[in-house]
Amino acid sequence: MSLLKKIFFCLFTFWFISCSNTTKKNSNNFNYRYISQDSLLLEYYGKAKYDSLLNNNLINVKDSIPFPHIFYFEFILQDIVNFKTNKSDFILKTQLTFYNENENVVVNNDTLIDFNPENWMTIKYEGDENNGDVVISESNFDGVFYFSEQKDSLAQWSKYFESKMYHNWKMKKYPFDVQKIQFKIISDLDTSLVRFRESKDYPASYLDQLSFPEGFEVSSIKFTEEFVKSYFSPDETVSVANFTINIRRSGVSLFLKLFLGAFLAFILSISVFYIPKEDFDARSQISVGAIFAAVGNKYFVDSSTVSNILTVSDIINNSIILLVIFNVFIMIAQRSDKLDWKWLEVDRNAVFLSSIFMFIVVTLTLLIYIIT
Repeated sequence: MSLLKKIFFCLFTFWFISCSNTTKKNSNNFNYRYISQDSLLLEYYGKAKYDSLLNNNLINVKDSIPFPHIFYFEFILQDIVNFKTNKSDFILKTQLTFYNENENVVVNNDTLIDFNPENWMTIKYEGDENNGDVVISESNFDGVFYFSEQKDSLAQWSKYFESKMYHNWKMKKYPFDVQKIQFKIISDLDTSLVRFRESKDYPASYLDQLSFPEGFEVSSIKFTEEFVKSYFSPDETVSVANFTINIRRSGVSLFLKLFLGAFLAFILSISVFYIPKEDFDARSQISVGAIFAAVGNKYFVDSSTVSNILTVSDIINNSIILLVIFNVFIMIAQRSDKLDWKWLEVDRNAVFLSSIFMFIVVTLTLLIYIIT
């Protein structure tokens, strides 16, 4: 059979199958349909040739093809390169493995349907195929292997993917944020024909040594099957294998790195209340130094991120700057004869009030943005 004839036959097969089932099932419980091969061959060859093949025992009309076909996925994250908070692009490297119950369906010593993933699905990524930053290997057939969790022997294909991708940083909870990278594989055919699942034997995983900057770590890789309208036919719904890579910032060390300067500036600002009121110049100089330290720490944090929204770090840094300035006002009020703040004129009370404000602001910020 010529290549053109094979392509036509496969297209006709898919069209016939989709027309034969008008009810779409998108639940997780598959509705298996069995399409007899003889009905497909009858339409393809015509009645005269079909009868001739049948009479000469060249076809087996008892065989049937189950639909939808289930593709199982193994996703291995091999590396993420240049994943930095102040950059929008990075390089993703993955190894993909596809499993299916059949390598192909053969009739008349010829392939009726080839289950090579290249013919059934498309990888969705944010990059430009023409910019030389994409490497997608052909799917290689690895053979048929027995999978204990599936309790079945499945045909296996493997594929390598590497591409520059773009990430829209969600920074509202920075530095306690969890970044989600979406990697999608979209079926080219309706859910009545193709559905996707994660491999039970080999769930998504990642290598131990990733090219992350220190402070990042992969917390998990989650698989979900989604359903979207087909790009080619809005009346059809297709299955989408969505792998979500969850990346979090690690440990207390980052928190101290970002806010230690701000906390020290606050401590410096309340230390002025332990200097005698008569030494106002010393108090003033230390207060100005505390303000510069707090503002400088905020600049340091802002320079390491790309964000136009109010983040947790912004609230903490801005609150500390305001508290440092508030301590300056208390110091001025203690010095001025025009203000009568009797309770705050006691240095110990000023330290207590400022510290309480600091504790409340930081605690509420963490509760609101982290727990919720």
